[in-house]
Amino acid sequence: MEASNYMLKKVVGAIATLSFMIGTLGMGYPHEVESQQENAYLVYSEAVTSRMSEETHSSAQTVSRVQAQGARSIARYAKEEARIQEAAMPLVMNRIEASKRKTSLTEEEIQLLQKVVSAESRGESSETQYTVACVVLNRIESDIFPDTLAEVIVQSGQFACVENGAVYSAPITESVAEAVNKALDNNTVDENVLWFRSGHYHGFHNRAFQLDRMYFSQM
Repeated sequence: MEASNYMLKKVVGAIATLSFMIGTLGMGYPHEVESQQENAYLVYSEAVTSRMSEETHSSAQTVSRVQAQGARSIARYAKEEARIQEAAMPLVMNRIEASKRKTSLTEEEIQLLQKVVSAESRGESSETQYTVACVVLNRIESDIFPDTLAEVIVQSGQFACVENGAVYSAPITESVAEAVNKALDNNTVDENVLWFRSGHYHGFHNRAFQLDRMYFSQM
């Protein structure tokens, strides 16, 4: 910028000199006047060229700085994303393992589970029937409930269909059979979901979710 200002000062000086010569000499020496004008224009042209060169160099530096900042931002983002993925990996693996949970039952136990699901979720969607079956299986695997299906369903105050005898006459529909088979093969319901009730949530457990008219609760 200092060089550019210096050149502009030279232009101003040259033009002032030219004006003085014209005023003093009149038009007696037109050739010399034209020569001074040409010199003045040359000086001006050099000044403009110098200024443009400086501005171009400054713009190039600005672009380089922006590109460098962008590269650093991308690197920071990639590093943070890798950190988040690494932290989330155990959760993903736990979810995968949970999706592989299976419970082995005898043929008689499977039929009993089908009747329980039919009696407890009659008229509900296949998804709700599947979830009810998963909750019963969760109880078998839980430390706070008995270890067998028969012991789980005959617990006092747990399954109304068993206490009133409705379970024994409950029909095993195709939808119920498919829901139970799916639950036995791939129980994806959180293992802490251990209760369900029609119409409203249990008052003594934490709310989990609702499907159709069934309300599911967890520890």
